[in-house]
Amino acid sequence: MQVSSRNTEKPSLEEKVAKLFFFGFQGTSSDDLDAIGRSAIELGVGGVILYGHNIESKEQVRRLLEYFKCKDRNILCAIDQEGGRVQRLSSKNGFSDYPSALELGQDPRLFAKISDMARDMRYVGVNMDFAPVVDVHKNSCPVIGALSRGFSADPKEIFDNAYEFMLRMSQFAILTSLKHFPGHGSSREDSHKNVTDITETWSEEELIPYKKMAQLKDRGDAPLLVKAHVIMTSHVINKNISGLPVTLSPEWIKGVLQQKIGYRGVVVSDDLMMRALDDFSTEEKIVSALRAGCTMLIISNYKTKDPITPEYGIEVVMRAMQDGRIPIGVIDQNYKLVMNIVKVLRQADESYNIAHISDKNPQIEGFYNNPEL
Repeated sequence: MQVSSRNTEKPSLEEKVAKLFFFGFQGTSSDDLDAIGRSAIELGVGGVILYGHNIESKEQVRRLLEYFKCKDRNILCAIDQEGGRVQRLSSKNGFSDYPSALELGQDPRLFAKISDMARDMRYVGVNMDFAPVVDVHKNSCPVIGALSRGFSADPKEIFDNAYEFMLRMSQFAILTSLKHFPGHGSSREDSHKNVTDITETWSEEELIPYKKMAQLKDRGDAPLLVKAHVIMTSHVINKNISGLPVTLSPEWIKGVLQQKIGYRGVVVSDDLMMRALDDFSTEEKIVSALRAGCTMLIISNYKTKDPITPEYGIEVVMRAMQDGRIPIGVIDQNYKLVMNIVKVLRQADESYNIAHISDKNPQIEGFYNNPEL
């Protein structure tokens, strides 16, 4: 597949489809990128996501992401950087260790550390963080509570802490993504490993953080980049609403998140390669997620011998449009949503650069100011 005319005023349909994907890849530099990393650049995907195997040091990550951005100034360079047990950037690879969400919820003074974390992320070129977690904290949950990934058991406190986290990130022009809609904190299983049913454990109060975040569009004092946040879906199942995992369920995404809550922004899937979705083929997952209301899809290719390529992802969507499973209008709308957050992110980046231009510090120079771009 050859995609041309990228970044023109009239992108092709293939280019629009490419912008709806995040891909994980192998490699730590422009010299050792695998075929997926190279295809991601050539085809103009919406974003790449870094994992531990892509990270060796600050300067190495900075050079790697500068390479991606020199090839496509609109690319989203994302990472899971929550703090605590989930931090790709840590003391193990030349960064610092940062507090967990639970620690932040217990001691708000620690949010100063999140500013430090955001500063490090900006320095290396990360412009999107798949955080904060807005799941309720329950010790019985093996993947949230047991790992201290939730701020609190109180949904209202969760919102307050999540907003502070997002605010700190926005001050360094980093886009954030709330997760894991509609709430993973009450689960008794780990959706990375198993089908995860929350039918008997989930409560509607777990939606409170999402409702409050959806209302930010009307809040005058909220920074534009905070208002432009993304929401990530989980793969949990709640049979009271739908028998499908949330990521593949129009009842959840269109019915609850968009219609009931009123959220109108970007919806990104959690990784489509997680074991909770093993009952579905790759094509079924991609098509069903877009039909359900997801705007963007994450394909991590993490620890797999059979990676999913950008070419295949794009071809699946193109085929689904040709046979009527996905209306072209869905792709057009999703593309507009993606490019809107890119626009807001660029504005935030430029504002940051202007505010700090007198510092003459390479650690805070934005990549968008590079004259080669």
